[in-house]
Amino acid sequence: MAGNTPQLYFATNHRHYRYCPLCATPLASAIEGLRDRPTCTSCGFIQYLNPPLAATIILPRGDKVLMSRRTIEPRRGYWTLPGGYVELGESAEEAVVREALEEVGVKVRVERLLGLHSGAPSAVAVALYEGAIIGGEPRALHEVDQVGFFPPENAPPIAFMSTIWALETWAAERRGSSRRR
Repeated sequence: MAGNTPQLYFATNHRHYRYCPLCATPLASAIEGLRDRPTCTSCGFIQYLNPPLAATIILPRGDKVLMSRRTIEPRRGYWTLPGGYVELGESAEEAVVREALEEVGVKVRVERLLGLHSGAPSAVAVALYEGAIIGGEPRALHEVDQVGFFPPENAPPIAFMSTIWALETWAAERRGSSRRR
């Protein structure tokens, strides 16, 4: 990503409870599963701080990919791929289909899973898919104010490390498949 010096963003959506959400007893620290975790000494509740799952999709047009500029925090004004959090009751694939329609007004077909970005510094696990636009023309809708197709190596300022990883993963795979032809 030429010229992109990303600023790290660490999600702050993991909150340690101070009181048990089941019985209101103050939580204590206890070792559970080799980790120190907030635990209720009264009812046995254990707080597990697990990363939420998000899903994003690469929608190529030739050697460029569809990106949109965010109008919400975190990282307002920076660019990312269509995507967002997976809602309860939906699969990651269903989430990217929904998010593409909500954010940029296109119907998409999910073609394959490219990978999973997880671990530090992010507190979110991101499933990366590749797909195709099967209906509509991209336009700025919910949570974005601009859309465009960009080559991965000349992308505008990028919002998240997972987006940089996604673009690099897709570009590397394309380079590898073009050598095999």
